[in-house]
Order: sequence, then structure tokens, then C-alpha cells
Amino acid sequence: MILVVHTLDQSKVQLAWVESTGKVLKALRKTVQGRQTEMVTPTIDLLLKKSKLAVSALSGIIVASGPGGFTAVRSGVVVANAFGFALGIPVVGVEGAFSGVDDLLVSDRFSRALTHIKRTRKPTQARPAYGAQPNISKAKRKKVQQHKLRV
Repeated sequence: MILVVHTLDQSKVQLAWVESTGKVLKALRKTVQGRQTEMVTPTIDLLLKKSKLAVSALSGIIVASGPGGFTAVRSGVVVANAFGFALGIPVVGVEGAFSGVDDLLVSDRFSRALTHIKRTRKPTQARPAYGAQPNISKAKRKKVQQHKLRV
């Protein structure tokens, strides 16, 4: 079984269980509104429970690796790579502006990723494709309210 992870939409986590032939067994879309990073793993767990499958059934992971927002891309790629490393399975990143997991599943790039997973049993990791340098600004200083202690 292959897990497909799509987190390019910052408000959703979209997953699918797929056979090595590409046949979709189960898909799950969860709206997470601003909590995407913390909800990827619980959503995978929910998909496993609904499918009545164990994580050991995974033979590979395909993740939408961008381009997209920094946090959205990072959320999916980091979790996919962590699972792949822990299970010793290949993780393949698929670049493209996919609107959702359904769009990803019908792409030529998805077919090539499936072929890659079938051919290689070695653990690999996906690389994120952010599309631009991250725009991380300096944190604004907060005014700390000081209290005077009178003795």
C-alpha cells in the first residue's frame, strides 16, 4: 500500500491509500484551518483506522512537494519523510500545482512516482519545492509590562 499526502492547501490535509497499481482504496480530506502542521499525523492515523490497516502495510509514500506556501509544503514533506525513515520505505516528492489529492492522483508525475516506488525498495526522502525563498521576518519586540514591587 502507498500513502499519498497532499498539504499544499493550507486549510486542509488530504490523504489517500493507493495500491501499487494506482487504484485508490480510500481517501480522506480534513479541514484544519490554521492547524495543518499539528493535524497531519492524526489525520494519517484516522485514515489508517478507517481503512482498518496497520502502518506496517505501507510500502511507500508519495507527497505533493510543492510549490506552495512554506509551512504547507513543509508540513507534508516532513511528516512523509519521518514516516519513511521510521519504516525504511521510499518517499517520493511530486512537484506540481495540484489543487488537491484527486488532481495529484491523475497526473503523469504520480504515475512516475508509483513506478519509482515499485522499482526501488530502498528508503529515500522527498525534497520540498517551495517555489521561492522563504519570507521570514524578524519577530517584533513585545512590550513587557514591568511591575514595581513596593516593600
